[in-house]
Amino acid sequence: GVGIYGVLSFLISDRARSELLGTGEITNPVYWNDQRLTPEKALEKLTSQFSGNFGTVIGFSAFILLISIHYASIVRALHASAPVRSIIAAIFLGGSVLFGLLVGLALMRVNEFAFQVASAGSEQKVWLGMGITYLIQIHLIYVYGWILCTGLGWISVGSGAFRGDFWIKRVGAIQLFAGLMLVTSVIARAWLPSYGEKAPRISVFLSNLFEPGIALGLLASGILFWLLGIKGDELSERNGNNGI
Repeated sequence: GVGIYGVLSFLISDRARSELLGTGEITNPVYWNDQRLTPEKALEKLTSQFSGNFGTVIGFSAFILLISIHYASIVRALHASAPVRSIIAAIFLGGSVLFGLLVGLALMRVNEFAFQVASAGSEQKVWLGMGITYLIQIHLIYVYGWILCTGLGWISVGSGAFRGDFWIKRVGAIQLFAGLMLVTSVIARAWLPSYGEKAPRISVFLSNLFEPGIALGLLASGILFWLLGIKGDELSERNGNNGI
């Protein structure tokens, strides 16, 4: 349900439609972004919204830990029919979990530096400000690492599901497609600086594909896990009836 909501929300949004259906060039988000704050406003926002930011980090980290169990279960279920692909999927999905946890740790450190600025001297404020800027950039690297590893892991899971029955193959194709969306978004985002201050609408749209890709991939992953569980139960029942 959450996956369906995320996909539909992206497709019907004015931004997505303007980027996909529009022609010409628009402002390149690499050069200008309305969410980019001045250092003073950024510090003010970090300190005033600490509790909300802290809750978001804890919630995201808990989600990453829970979904790591889900990933492990899917890889285990796929190993019997696609051992090589399941191992590759385990490597990339394990990397995505690691990057996801690092995102939260980096943001925790950013918040801590923001509070230290209030009681620091002039020289220390400069050092802490540079540290905050550095950690924010590191956090963005971790975010894109999480997206890329998740995409590559889903591609491996989806290709491994092609060894299953009719429905498992179909859901595996959706999983693979969602992984391709994530990888495409990372590549498109990395290419945006080459356009200058104006970029083609379709390029900006491709760089934002990770939003529906995450929703679609989680939806497919949940359905695939359910189908693999049913298949495993049927196999266990058949083996039991055969006296194995």
